[in-house]
Amino acid sequence: MPEQAFLLTLPCHLGSFSQVNGKKMSISSKIDSFSFWRRLGLASLPLSLAGTMAAQEGDRPVVDLPAQVVTAHRTPVEASRVAQSVDIVTADDIELTHATFGTDLLKSTSSVDVIQYPGGTSGVSVRGFRPQYGNETNPRVLLLIDGRPVSTSLGNLPTSNIERIEVLKGPASALYGASAMGGVINVITRKSTGELSGSAFVGYGSYETYEAGLRLGGGLTEQLDFDFSLDWIDRGDDYQFGDGDAYETGANGSGTYENTEFSRLNGSARLGYRFNDDWKLNVNYDFSDQDDTGMPGPLSEQKFDAADPSTRDFLRQGGSVDLTGQVEDHRLTGQLYFNDMDGLQVYSPDAASSYYRGRRTDTDIQEWGAQLQDFWSFTEQNDLLLGFDFMNQEEAHVARDSSGAVVSYYVPNYSRDKYGLYAESLNRYLDDTLILNLGGRYDWISTTVEASDYEQTSYQYAGGTDDFDQFSPRAGIVWKFTPGWRLHGSVGTAFIAPDAREVAGYYESEYSSYYRVSRGNENLDPETSVTWDAGLEYANTFLTLDATFFHTKVDDRIVNVDTGETEPAGSDGKERRLYTYVNAESQKMQGVELTSRFSIDSLVDAIPGTLDFTANLTWMDEATVYLEAGTEPVKNVAEWKGNLALDYGIRGFSTRFNARYNGNRWDKDYTYDDNYGGDWYEYPSYWVFDWSFAYRIDEHHKVSLYLNNLSDAYYYEKLDYPLEGRNASVRYTYSY
Repeated sequence: MPEQAFLLTLPCHLGSFSQVNGKKMSISSKIDSFSFWRRLGLASLPLSLAGTMAAQEGDRPVVDLPAQVVTAHRTPVEASRVAQSVDIVTADDIELTHATFGTDLLKSTSSVDVIQYPGGTSGVSVRGFRPQYGNETNPRVLLLIDGRPVSTSLGNLPTSNIERIEVLKGPASALYGASAMGGVINVITRKSTGELSGSAFVGYGSYETYEAGLRLGGGLTEQLDFDFSLDWIDRGDDYQFGDGDAYETGANGSGTYENTEFSRLNGSARLGYRFNDDWKLNVNYDFSDQDDTGMPGPLSEQKFDAADPSTRDFLRQGGSVDLTGQVEDHRLTGQLYFNDMDGLQVYSPDAASSYYRGRRTDTDIQEWGAQLQDFWSFTEQNDLLLGFDFMNQEEAHVARDSSGAVVSYYVPNYSRDKYGLYAESLNRYLDDTLILNLGGRYDWISTTVEASDYEQTSYQYAGGTDDFDQFSPRAGIVWKFTPGWRLHGSVGTAFIAPDAREVAGYYESEYSSYYRVSRGNENLDPETSVTWDAGLEYANTFLTLDATFFHTKVDDRIVNVDTGETEPAGSDGKERRLYTYVNAESQKMQGVELTSRFSIDSLVDAIPGTLDFTANLTWMDEATVYLEAGTEPVKNVAEWKGNLALDYGIRGFSTRFNARYNGNRWDKDYTYDDNYGGDWYEYPSYWVFDWSFAYRIDEHHKVSLYLNNLSDAYYYEKLDYPLEGRNASVRYTYSY
């Protein structure tokens, strides 16, 4: 069985052809129905094999998954009762994965799409939405810390105090409002009680990388408990990228990616006070501080001595006051929170472009909000969730040229208020074998964009306020038709409002023969989507298998398009092509998600210790944007993506071998060369293999070795920004 499951989930490449802007490309925008259902049947074969195994096992006991998840219903619910797909990154996953940034941890454990740059700037998406990178206040996949919305990159989150990460796949606007179109990523931190415990570590690795950290938590009194963590990392040398071909290597005559040093300090703290058995108050704070983080720009620009390198100072901090309590059948929660992100990017005085030379940009994002919720168990079989959310966002930018004079930034300053009311019923029937949920949310959103006068351009925006409201319903069903087997399915809607850049932004990009001049469009409508999914899961004491099919249709998708118009050429004579944002006709995504956990040692008694195999894969059958002029693929979305991992442990020794696959993706090629013009480009697929080892000498001392990118693959999550080649690190941990 293990070998069969492994072989059946290996990625394959689809070869159907479609037209994108008149160019023939190998993408699966048009679906061959026979081919689709044939491949869907192949993807479901592991479940058929699971049924055969179940029949062969006879009286072997089967169990439901006991774990609870929070994100699917904004309150703890048994995982087997959740209709939507949820990936859980466990404490063991975190321990066995050497992740420089939170993005590294998630992409090594869940089948997500990623855009990632050196220095931690990144974006993550699921189910065919394009990853959005940077400190996004308007993402299509919502990021939370303990249920608190956070507008930042996963690369800016503390990792040493994470208990687990839940990745809810599919629309969640019915509970969370705007931005939860593709799903929700909820980073859940430790809540220690009882005897004080913790750990401290030091480490060293490739590229002169030093790291250290500590964690401590537990009860101070019967009523007072806390958690505290710090982790620090400093990379003192530029990293080497992997072994590519003659074009991909040779930046300034070597395989070194210049200006990729960075230093970061993360921390978190929590203080909890229990008033009595029913009520508890938690005060939380976390931060990420980066100084002089290298921002190298595209590798190709370094090769042609045309780079515009910069450094970034970034401080993100946030916190909340959470009150939870029980009044008879009502589980009540309230939260006040804030987030503050301040980033300063300084371009080198030696930058190749006079536009960037000595330029400084300062971005400040401030958020605060409140959440109130009542989870009412009014019968043993029926629960009702009621809640209210409020959030205020403000984003401000200041840009200065090399002389210190204030110049226009490409995104205008803006503020946004969000109000939301939601309700959901959770109902259990037939001895908990049939679970139904039905809910919806009503949102009111008001956005004010300040007037913007873009110096030395013909474009001005007078400012304005836009208000709109949206209702988002969803429903789900789970049927446990035999012990160990369950069907689950859901349908839901989601939405996202246009952001300030899309409404009133202005920016220019220079190519070999023209300038791309992009302007906002104040007449944009919100994007809306409808998603349905259906899945089949089998679980017993040693095996869990799940296959879920999903289909999403997005209406009024906001895209950047060529208007066909031009501005007068500048002094250099280059054509100035005008682009703007429009609502496309639609966007469609569909595919299959496969997850598996197999405890091999539970089935084979002769194996000493523990041996587990896990797989988490997604196959995208379609990810297509439909425009008036034709179709184009969703950028940076892989046809196949996922991870295969083998874990072994015995007598204090543990190891994980992880294989990550990322398939073909489409994007625009802005590589700097003689044909620098933004044509469509298909990323090659790649495998990345990591191997970690840990040995616990005794209850206090542990040593770990991490070997990353064993094959020294040349790979990137964004074209022209390669990531680290083969590298290693060692760590010593003292537990107390």
